[in-house]
Amino acid sequence: MWTDASDCPGDGAIGRHRNCRVALIRALDGRCVDAVIVRAESGPDRVYAGGQVALLAAAGRFAVAVENGRAIGKPDPTLARKIRRRPVAVARCVASRGGRVSRIAAGSGLALVAAHVGRRYSVGSDQRVSATDLYLSLPLYRTPMTLPIDPERLTEADIGEKRATLEMDHEAAIEHVREVFTDAGFGIPVEFSVSDLLNEKVDAGRDPYYVLGACNPAVADRALDSCFELGGIMPCNVVVWEEEPGVQTVYHVSIMRIARLLGMAPDDEEWADVVATTGELVDEAYGNL
Repeated sequence: MWTDASDCPGDGAIGRHRNCRVALIRALDGRCVDAVIVRAESGPDRVYAGGQVALLAAAGRFAVAVENGRAIGKPDPTLARKIRRRPVAVARCVASRGGRVSRIAAGSGLALVAAHVGRRYSVGSDQRVSATDLYLSLPLYRTPMTLPIDPERLTEADIGEKRATLEMDHEAAIEHVREVFTDAGFGIPVEFSVSDLLNEKVDAGRDPYYVLGACNPAVADRALDSCFELGGIMPCNVVVWEEEPGVQTVYHVSIMRIARLLGMAPDDEEWADVVATTGELVDEAYGNL
C-alpha cells in the first residue's frame, strides 16, 4: 500500500513522530497488506513491512474495537488515542491485563506483537532501546488474520457444541427432540424446515433439515438484562438434519458462549452463571436423546 506523508512533520518516520504513527494506523484501517510505502515530498520513501505493519494494523483494529465500545461495555476513546500514538508501549500494557481488554488485544493480534516485543526488548533501568530501533527491528511475519477470533483455536467447549445421532426417521426425530428439550425446561417458540423452504423457493433439492428454536424464558430474561443485543442471535437453535434415511444428526451451539466470545455479553459472574445454567439444561436434554 502506498500512502502520502506530506502532512506528517516527520516525513513518515513512525519511530520518531507519533502523528505519523496515528496517520499510518488510520490508513491501514480495514486493510490487509504486507508492506506500506510512505512517500514524502521532502524526504526519501520509507518502507514498512512484516512485523512493522502487523503492529500498526493490530493497533488499528484494537483502537476501533475500544472506540466502538461494545466489547468492553462502553466506548474508550482515550485508550484508542493512546494505542494509535504509542502502539508498542500500550500493546505491552494491555496485553498483560485481564478481562475484556486483554481479549480484544488477543483477537486484534496486538497481544501477539506485544509478546514478541516483550521477549526481544526487555528494557531494564540500565538499558534503553530507542523507539526507532524498536519499530524497525520487529520481525518479518505476515500481518495477523483480520478475523477478531481465530477459528482454529476454538474448541467444541468454547462454543458449547453438541452432536447426537438418532437412528429414526426425520419426522420422528424432530418430535423426539422437541419432547426432550421441553422436558428439560425449554419452550419451542419458533421452528421451521429449512429444506422445505429452500426446496420450494429455489429448487435446492436439499435433504431434510429442520431447526427448532429453543428458549428457557427465565434464563432468557436474565440474559437480556445483561446483554440486550442478545436477541440478534436468539433463540437457542437445535438443528436436526438427515445424514441418510433413518439416521439423523442433532446439532446445537451455545449462543450464550458465542455472545461472550464476540464481546456482546459481559465476561462476569452473572453471565458465567447464565452460561452454566443453559449448559446444564442442554446437557440434560442431550442426555435424554
